[in-house]
Amino acid sequence: MSVLTSLGILILAVFACGFLQLAPSIFAIFYHYASAKNSRDNTLNLSGFFIVGQMMMTMVILFVIYFALYHFLLDNPLLNINVFYWILAGILALLGLFLLIFYYRKSEGTELFLSRKMAKNITGRARSAKKASDVFALGMTSGIFELVFTLPVYIVVVLEIINFESDNVLYQPLLFFSFVIFSMMSTFATRGQFYRQRKNLAEIVRMRKKNKTFYRIMLGTSFILLAVFIVSFRIFK
Repeated sequence: MSVLTSLGILILAVFACGFLQLAPSIFAIFYHYASAKNSRDNTLNLSGFFIVGQMMMTMVILFVIYFALYHFLLDNPLLNINVFYWILAGILALLGLFLLIFYYRKSEGTELFLSRKMAKNITGRARSAKKASDVFALGMTSGIFELVFTLPVYIVVVLEIINFESDNVLYQPLLFFSFVIFSMMSTFATRGQFYRQRKNLAEIVRMRKKNKTFYRIMLGTSFILLAVFIVSFRIFK
């Protein structure tokens, strides 16, 4: 039962990260402007550096959290782990409510919670990215802007991987890398929309505008459900 619970929490964490829209939005802006300056194949190759950068940043953050939790939290005899879980669940629930209400700005468009100055800066970087190193850095920074939302989810993921009950030592790294890949499904989907379905930026923006209420509800609900799962299966287990 504990294994199934851990897998359920990890899958829910994947959905919580998968519905975040900032990284795929930055990727869409980059791809749109890069395709106007490069061939289709060259744009596709450059877009791969964005994905690798985003993936690398996610792994770095997870490794830092793993080190911190393993060496400073789980081995601390003065800390009640249930108290930590309560705090974590409370943060997730509050973030879920914030995402439900404030993730998108109150307008007809798809502007996110970022300040307009920050959004303008990100858009400028996405438009001007030309070299592979620029695109790689853009992918890495895209994982930082929403860290206020992803950090508690990453903490949950690391805790579940550390406590995953299995005699096979390969399961933990497999779960780790599986989460990194599947948490980026929105970016992969955006890349596929550009390359295989031949959609342009305007069409993708219209699609997101049409479905933004769905994205907001699914995003906020997944965070709240993650908090409920932690309370139900980790505190009152």
